Amino acid sequence: RSPLRLNFRWGDDQFPTDIAANRGVFIVSTDRTKVLRIYGSLRMRANWDDREISSPWAMDYILLPTGADDRVNHQFEYNSRGSRVGLDVGVKDLGAIRMEFDFRGTKDELRRRQMFVRLQHWVIGKNWTAFNTTAYLPLALDYHSTGAHAGLRTPQIKYLNGVDLACGDFWKYQIAVEDNKPKIVAPDAIEAQAKNVIPNLVGHLARGGDWGEVRVAGLVAPNRVRFTGGTRYDVGWGLQTGLRLQLNEWNVFKAHVIGLSGQNSLMADFTPGVTDMVYNPLRDDFENLLSGGTSIGLEHYWTPCLSTTIGGSFVDFDLPDFVDDQFFD
Repeated sequence: RSPLRLNFRWGDDQFPTDIAANRGVFIVSTDRTKVLRIYGSLRMRANWDDREISSPWAMDYILLPTGADDRVNHQFEYNSRGSRVGLDVGVKDLGAIRMEFDFRGTKDELRRRQMFVRLQHWVIGKNWTAFNTTAYLPLALDYHSTGAHAGLRTPQIKYLNGVDLACGDFWKYQIAVEDNKPKIVAPDAIEAQAKNVIPNLVGHLARGGDWGEVRVAGLVAPNRVRFTGGTRYDVGWGLQTGLRLQLNEWNVFKAHVIGLSGQNSLMADFTPGVTDMVYNPLRDDFENLLSGGTSIGLEHYWTPCLSTTIGGSFVDFDLPDFVDDQFFD
């Protein structure tokens, strides 16, 4: 008999290269009401480039030097930092606990990737933000994919539910309060720290079926910075719409558009070096930075186990006049 499955009807989004729910070592109690799952994956990668890609473990195309900064500088990198190990503990009709780690911490240290309690309609802990675009991420071996994606995992309390329709489609939604303090940049002469009073309010609504899925998402972030000159409140926001379309048995089209203000760090997993708020010396105050982007991709499955992907994306950070574009752009 197969092990006890704890797949809830309205599940969470998964990264396309996450470990499948039916993989791992399952230890099941004799009454089949409790299960322990131990899982993981060994991920090794090597890359060579002639333009000194800045990251040793990802192909950060947006950080490639251009123009006068372009130079030939061959380098080779090899590592297994993307390897993962995880543990699931589940009790039938009650819930489950997940603890998942990888080796992408500072100096190859073990990093807490996900850690949450999952009940039938609740997630409590560190999990994908309800604003994520992982469902519309073109399948790629590279960690950062093409950029312009929101993929941060945040501490949160999330409610999720849905309803089946007579036509075979369904509606589903997520509502969450999340802790994602703005990432700030300030001159050395100013002491500044982000200290929010209340968490961010985040949610999305999706319609889906055998044909794919379409989603809209939004967030409101009460950004607050306490600094030498006082306290600054500046409401951040985010809007997103995405589409995953099953064109036929062999082709899947994915696309989304995203806009953010004061919450650019939600793209941190896919767009390195993002900043949410910056000090404005002309006003002696902090203000939100704007960003936006879009991504499209087409996955073609030659066999159920072999696929290729073609796609691209565009990311733009709208910089105020007082910001040095060499520092942020």
